[in-house]
Amino acid sequence: MDPQSGVFVPATPIPGTIVINVGDLLARWSNDVLRSTLHRVVAPAKMISSTETITPARQSIAFFSNPNFDTLIECLPNCGKEARYPPINTETYIC
Repeated sequence: MDPQSGVFVPATPIPGTIVINVGDLLARWSNDVLRSTLHRVVAPAKMISSTETITPARQSIAFFSNPNFDTLIECLPNCGKEARYPPINTETYIC
């Protein structure tokens, strides 16, 4: 979703690429270089007649991971001079 307009923007497939939705923790770690946005997954439909649609073949794989609970999440060295967020322990952030 575009944070300014509130409108969902289609992630039009580009051959040979993948789309990755970044979560809040990675956005914080990267000092917002990688941004977390509200997103949704909707199967695209293609009209084949005035009354029928088909859904083209596609693959969607969900993968979720978190750092170890004792990991300190702080601005990575190559992600800006000033940290936007104070350092925080993963366990504290998640729990």
